[in-house]
Amino acid sequence: LMHTKPADWHPDKFVNDFKVGRWSTFGNLALAGSKKRFNVTIGQLLMHTSGFPMTLTAVCLDVVRMQGLCFEPGTGWSYSIGHRLLGWLLRDYWHKPSVQAAFDELVYKPLGMSSTHFANWFTPFFFMAEAGDGGITSTAADLRRFAVAVLRKGRASDGRILIDEANWDAWAMRN
Repeated sequence: LMHTKPADWHPDKFVNDFKVGRWSTFGNLALAGSKKRFNVTIGQLLMHTSGFPMTLTAVCLDVVRMQGLCFEPGTGWSYSIGHRLLGWLLRDYWHKPSVQAAFDELVYKPLGMSSTHFANWFTPFFFMAEAGDGGITSTAADLRRFAVAVLRKGRASDGRILIDEANWDAWAMRN
């Protein structure tokens, strides 16, 4: 995340605008019980306003796409798999084998967060939260490193610039 351009990941950008893997086909999504079709933005995925259902069993893009939307994007709110989808998109965009590998390179290593990772657990009701939608485990020291970078507007505790000042406002959008 630290190395990506804000324009590439702007909240108003449609998910199907990413021309990597199958993401370009992730537009024109059906609304359940209707012939209407919609595209979904990054911001809608982040804010749980995408219309996607909260489906714990959706483990691949094809399943998610086939399920359709519960409501027109941007018109309602419901917990969803939006963060999981963004994790997968981040992984594919950076050509990484996993979401963990993408976070390691883009966030954790630049901040020196050596004890932070996605939880590795599975039950019949919950999937491993490896896909960007939660389950991150960390230590107080690593969380401090992250908090310092946020409070210093993109600068690590050693002064390294992780996000330059010109891009900070684009990264630190309020929701």
